[in-house]
Amino acid sequence: MTYSGGTLLGTSTTTIWQYTSTHDQIFEATSQDGDCDWLSTSVPFPTSATLGQSGTYAQFTSYVSCTTPDQVRFATQQWGTMAETWSYSQIDGGAFLCLISAFTAAGVTTTDQDCFEIVDTSGTLGTRVRVTNTDADGVVTTLKNY
Repeated sequence: MTYSGGTLLGTSTTTIWQYTSTHDQIFEATSQDGDCDWLSTSVPFPTSATLGQSGTYAQFTSYVSCTTPDQVRFATQQWGTMAETWSYSQIDGGAFLCLISAFTAAGVTTTDQDCFEIVDTSGTLGTRVRVTNTDADGVVTTLKNY
């Protein structure tokens, strides 16, 4: 959802396709702008990590006007790239697994960081989440449920 001055300006739905065997993301489409991201390369998530560890997850190529994976072959206009990394970090007194997405187009980068609390060594998800967005103007917005 997009708000300005407390007024709803618009909404958007993101649909993600994944390999069923590995659950790796291969494609993402956004309803608001009709654009899509197609997987270029990926590295599997590790099965364990220590606090402070981070790594590469995936690289995507972004195209104009495609909403399903089969449309990529007809989407001739590439308009950007998206790089995703992960980190296992201490945030606000808790351990969080974060997926960081950096989208670059026309020399401008925006980022989204989606963080999920991990409560034990087996990787059980907790109740706390934190989402941080940095827009093209460098404005940082953080939402969290705690």
